[in-house]
Amino acid sequence: MQDNTKPRWYVIHVNTGQENRVGDLIRVRAENTGVSEFITEVLVPTQEKIAIRKGEKKTVKERIFQGYILVQMVLNDQTWPLVRDTQGVINFAGTDKKPTPLPQDQVDSIIEFSKQTQSSYKLDIIEGDIVTVTQGNFKDFTGTITAIDKDKGKVKVMIHFLGREVPAELDVTHITKQ
Repeated sequence: MQDNTKPRWYVIHVNTGQENRVGDLIRVRAENTGVSEFITEVLVPTQEKIAIRKGEKKTVKERIFQGYILVQMVLNDQTWPLVRDTQGVINFAGTDKKPTPLPQDQVDSIIEFSKQTQSSYKLDIIEGDIVTVTQGNFKDFTGTITAIDKDKGKVKVMIHFLGREVPAELDVTHITKQ
């Protein structure tokens, strides 16, 4: 393999859920073996989302590409096996036996996308779940979720009221899953 002089971006397939750990391992191994000048950046693309858990809004970072990380590196005889043999790495993404670099404009798009906060809510509820209303006119009533609007953070619930079901649109922070 010939030495390249310019670092390029490569997509690395890793064990899902271990993206950050594998990225840290690559950085540490590069430092310990003296090739850190050839591995210039390790990126786990994430995006902030609003998560609702137990009726509370929290901002969480969610991985954009589960099971993949981006590594900017000079691909040579030292860096390729170092990254490839790191615990948790499955393989380089590519179309040939040799890793295929990712075009810079695609990397720029990924980085720009990761800077945008998603308006979509990450919810731990699904249609058909039974919930209890925690605030508002129907406080302490139970009902069944019939529709979810993740972009607005609203749910439609059929509330059990006076022996019949009444539809209500509620904020996701006003319900808890039973």
